[in-house]
Amino acid sequence: MHNSAERVNRLAGFLAPCGVAAALSCLLGAPRVDAATWDGGGAGNNWSTAANWSGDIWRLIVLLKKYRPDLSISTIGTPPTGLGLVRNLDPNSRFLFDHNDRLCEEFLALDYSYLDEDMPGKLNLFPNEWGKIRALIE
Repeated sequence: MHNSAERVNRLAGFLAPCGVAAALSCLLGAPRVDAATWDGGGAGNNWSTAANWSGDIWRLIVLLKKYRPDLSISTIGTPPTGLGLVRNLDPNSRFLFDHNDRLCEEFLALDYSYLDEDMPGKLNLFPNEWGKIRALIE
């Protein structure tokens, strides 16, 4: 599950029963790899850009910040591509289910350049310091 459309679909069901949701690849270091390609399995069963893969999950953080202000969202600056944490989940919310197609269309249209101005603010960047992270999740 390495792209925003898949994440929105799965997250809609995942947010309901869980206390904390985590998403990898939320912080990109360069405008790279919104389109990694699968080699079809092949002998190595690898992504053709595996060394550089970081996906487009940053869009999910932007989406949730815009449409779910009730959530507590942090992107921890873990290497190589960050870890998104979503807390304060509401098991009764149907927003992502009810608006899935529109949300995917809106956020898949965002280009990486959207983050050029204030990436830390747009992704709620949080320091990769265990003491602070532990306080965040306790």
